[in-house]
Amino acid sequence: MVAKTVRLLVAFLATMGTMYTAQAQIPGEDWTRIALLGINTQSLGISPKFDQDGTLWAGTRGAGVWRSGDMGASWTQSAGKNSFGSRTITGIAVSPDFVNDKTVFAITDDGSIYQSTDGGASFALQYSTTSGQGTCLGISRGFAADGKVWAGFNGGGLYYTTDRGVNWYHDAASPLTVYDLVPSPANDGSLYV
Repeated sequence: MVAKTVRLLVAFLATMGTMYTAQAQIPGEDWTRIALLGINTQSLGISPKFDQDGTLWAGTRGAGVWRSGDMGASWTQSAGKNSFGSRTITGIAVSPDFVNDKTVFAITDDGSIYQSTDGGASFALQYSTTSGQGTCLGISRGFAADGKVWAGFNGGGLYYTTDRGVNWYHDAASPLTVYDLVPSPANDGSLYV
């Protein structure tokens, strides 16, 4: 008899507004749903130490941000739900130093950027613009030292902060529409839009 090594893949799929949390053996056969969050999930964030803390966030349409600390088996709504109102959370970015700073950012469809410094238990408005629909967020791998976060907008281009979200600036040279962005994994200041 040959011993079989089992590696698990945990996937979080936002499909038709319903988030399915599932796990499967690699290469993805025989999926088993382990949670269902049926409140129009639009975006996801995952802890950089997910394998240790099991923490992830789901941004929803009209129900704020939800947090799980047990790999998606159960969920708790952020206390900032009233701050979000009926807005759609279109992007979530988690600090690479989350274990120490507990920082999470969320962007909404109306161009508002929120920040949590308590692990996502609550969120506060940091910045709001009328120049476009918020679409995505990216956070520097060196966030603990450089404080850089980028926010993409449909119709408003790119905004950024270098002081952990206190002040936000418009990058006038950016494309008018930014649907997705990825900071360089080399932490060399490059941003892929």
